Amino acid sequence: MNRTLGKWVQAFFWAVAATAVVRAVSVYAAYTEFDKFWYSQGTSKRVNLESWIEAEDSANFWWGLGVLFALVNTVLLCTWMFKAHRATQLLGATKRGWSRGWTIGGWFIPGANLIIPKLVIGEIEKAAAAPRTHGHLDPDWRDRKSSSVGWLWWTFWWAGILLVRFNSSRLPEPSLEASFQEAIRTSVLLNVIGALLCAAGAALGAMYLRSIQADLSQADLSMAAPAF
Repeated sequence: MNRTLGKWVQAFFWAVAATAVVRAVSVYAAYTEFDKFWYSQGTSKRVNLESWIEAEDSANFWWGLGVLFALVNTVLLCTWMFKAHRATQLLGATKRGWSRGWTIGGWFIPGANLIIPKLVIGEIEKAAAAPRTHGHLDPDWRDRKSSSVGWLWWTFWWAGILLVRFNSSRLPEPSLEASFQEAIRTSVLLNVIGALLCAAGAALGAMYLRSIQADLSQADLSMAAPAF
């Protein structure tokens, strides 16, 4: 299996992780500007308001860039999964629970896309890592345990996304009441945690995919080696 595509997926995983970390930092920076605005008086309040808005725009920019990277990465990951499924099929991965169509289709079923893509890639992982004899899979390859790194990737990633989405849906209308300040503080905390969860998930995703890619590369070598 060609390793170039796998390297691109890993690169975009790391790009998503980096932008998520910057997002977390920029959200906290925006909160410090909000704090200055909240406690300022007179003409300085207007200046601090503008600084807060600029800091919020910066935080939103990094989140938008991260979303763009994540979308590109998802497309690349679907393509990689499609090819990896075929590669493991050539190794003799029969009696599969997930056909090749699920490598793409599983991402587009609302609700089910929270688990199906991970189950599909988990099956690819098992086939790639299973023992081989002259390039052919152990018949019990499906009984292998999935990597904990893969489950941590998937859990952290979706936990971060869902937390950020939940947070964006609960923000109250702007006001000068103390409750609004408290709502902003809670929002910042949830946003920072969500962004860091996404960053951790993306980093783990890069490591997980690298591991599967390494196993597939070894499989290519074992199939190319002469049988004695």
